[in-house]
Amino acid sequence: MASTLYIALPARMSAQNQPGLLTGALPFALMSAEGHVLQQGRKTFAELRSLSRDVRQVSLLLAGSDVSLQQIKVPPMSGMKLKSALPNMLEEQIVSDPAEVVLAATPVREGKVSVAVTDRRWLDLVAEQVKDWPVKKIAAFPAQLAVQQPAEGQSGVAVLDDVGRSLTLLLRQQEQSVGMLLADADASQVAAMLQLVAPAAEIPLYVDAVTLDAWQQKLHALGEVIASQYPLKAISWVVRTAGLNADTPDLLSEINAIHRPAIDWTAWRWPLRLVLAALLVNVTALNLDWYRLKREARGLSDVLLHTYQNSFPKETTIPDPLEQMRQKVSMVQRQSGQFAPNDFAVMTGQFTQIWERVMAGKSAAVSSVEYRERALHVKVKSPGQIPLDQLRAALEEKSMRLEATPDGVLHISLGGKH
Repeated sequence: MASTLYIALPARMSAQNQPGLLTGALPFALMSAEGHVLQQGRKTFAELRSLSRDVRQVSLLLAGSDVSLQQIKVPPMSGMKLKSALPNMLEEQIVSDPAEVVLAATPVREGKVSVAVTDRRWLDLVAEQVKDWPVKKIAAFPAQLAVQQPAEGQSGVAVLDDVGRSLTLLLRQQEQSVGMLLADADASQVAAMLQLVAPAAEIPLYVDAVTLDAWQQKLHALGEVIASQYPLKAISWVVRTAGLNADTPDLLSEINAIHRPAIDWTAWRWPLRLVLAALLVNVTALNLDWYRLKREARGLSDVLLHTYQNSFPKETTIPDPLEQMRQKVSMVQRQSGQFAPNDFAVMTGQFTQIWERVMAGKSAAVSSVEYRERALHVKVKSPGQIPLDQLRAALEEKSMRLEATPDGVLHISLGGKH
């Protein structure tokens, strides 16, 4: 899996003078966690979005001319206090209103801190291009700090960065790093800038491999001294990005809090998929069980209907075969001299036995008994003396249900505990 997608951005001034430059094809590199280039070339943000699905981080390289690096002394303080104090500490160095710029600082080293400063509106515009990308982290670093550190014995490393027809000179030294926007590809201007920053120092100059021969001729035209002082080399993405580390200031860290969603749904992608899969399995199982029970109910209903029709072939209207079967059985029992469980004689006899057992030694008595709608309605005297819970439990043992009213009437019907 690729680790980082690097995208080199054009200079802000060039993008303002050439509309559509930011949304056009930009240099990019897809690099593995080991630092190997997996893919490189030029693509638009819209085309690069699909590549970001499989990367851990997207790193935007801001043109060196768009980022000012300031080094200041700071007293001992926490990181949060330092962040709040930076606008006041840099008030004299910053020409613009502090609210119009973005500040990002390196960790404090020996009482000093390096601060990267860039235009907030430009960074907002850049962040808009990548705000909805499906990636865990999006960062923006100064291109001059991304260039590899000078090797031992070297005064610095220079890079001619050509992004979107804007040529930027980047110089990385041990103590400082600068970025300058050049008006055109003039070798004398490049040499003058390098001699101004690092006079009489031999500095390797990295250029695009396609323009290497052309720049070789331009430098030789200025003399062998200049050509030998700035030996040309073909640039690679390893050289462009080798200088980045955990201490490099991320200018997009503050903007990310604004443009990134409150919930990182990409981190919940697999858990949500598992939850949805489990929900789908359970819903499917419930539906299958419901269909099975419905099929069984239909089968039982068909069996009951068939049994009823065989037992009573003269019946033509059968809305409820089970209830009609019960009525027929009860009728046959009465005709043969048997009592049904909800007959008056059966219910009265059972109630009398239970009443005498429960009310033994108590003063409450029955004043009247009525039989309506296959239920007993018993009017009692002194209803407060009746242990209703005990009476109800005893009736339930005989499959009878008790309901008491405030006026002392006990309603007894079938339907208790079976």
